[in-house]
Amino acid sequence: MRAWAPLLILAVASPLRAAQDGFGRWQQDVSQCLLQLGARRMDRCQGLRLDQRNEAVLRLSVLGPAEEPGLMQELTFVGELDPGSAPMRCSDGVCQLEAPMRLLVAVVRTARFNSRGLVVGYPSTTPASGQCALSKSEVSCRAESSTGEQWSAQLTLR
Repeated sequence: MRAWAPLLILAVASPLRAAQDGFGRWQQDVSQCLLQLGARRMDRCQGLRLDQRNEAVLRLSVLGPAEEPGLMQELTFVGELDPGSAPMRCSDGVCQLEAPMRLLVAVVRTARFNSRGLVVGYPSTTPASGQCALSKSEVSCRAESSTGEQWSAQLTLR
């Protein structure tokens, strides 16, 4: 029985450690919003979602109404945490933004969804460079592709 004791301790401790790992999601409601997707501007958003895949990789998504009735448009900035910023503190998949942070954007993704949350058409993923600045009350993102296409998000959070 003593030979199994270290394995038993690992089996019990692993889920506890996983619950405190550096990944999860921070979600906030938006009180004011201005999004730019190329030439299109939107001034309504439903919310902000910040996914931390690990302590360095982040995905910031904003959802708003699409041009087509009944569809939603998602604008996502993906990148790595600026070396001078601290990652979010996460537990059980829920994260807290404890200090302002900066995201160095590498990719921008746009997708449209129907009322059931199913993707409509093909999402667009484009290499880009830019940055996002986040605080508990505001978010500002700007990115540009090598061909000059631009995306931005200016949000005031509730």
